[in-house]
Amino acid sequence: MSIWGDADADEIPDDPFRIEPNWYPAIAIECFEKDENGTSQLTFKWKIKASGSRFDGLPVPDKNNFYKKPNNELTGEEIQRNSFLKMKLRQGFDLGPDEIKNFTPKMALGKEAMIEVTNNPDKSNPSIIYNNVRGVLSRSNYEERFGASTTDDMPMDGGSMLDEM
Repeated sequence: MSIWGDADADEIPDDPFRIEPNWYPAIAIECFEKDENGTSQLTFKWKIKASGSRFDGLPVPDKNNFYKKPNNELTGEEIQRNSFLKMKLRQGFDLGPDEIKNFTPKMALGKEAMIEVTNNPDKSNPSIIYNNVRGVLSRSNYEERFGASTTDDMPMDGGSMLDEM
């Protein structure tokens, strides 16, 4: 008999880090900033808190590039990246203008939010799939946007942030 016993080896994902696309309750367990070659990156490490999901407890990295140059020196793409990060902080952590202006990575630690996990292929090798965090909403923003209550016992299939744009 095979080492797999009753398990169907064909149904076992090839990628051990794959998380099904969906909305998940999560907690920010790490948050740090690094600067490299004029680009800054704010990285969150989320831990899924969905006790009814097989993905409960799994980590999901969330890397966000942004730029610290004056706005009049930014390209359109750089402005877009900065705006996306600002939106993520505002909507994901219910931060006001002063809190966003004075945000530090320490402020995110231990905060809970709903994260939208997507799977995207690598640009040079489409057989490699990455988990990405497309959207982050506080529980209250999630409930307001999708009309669904949030609990820690299941992923939330509310739709995509892109559906709203």
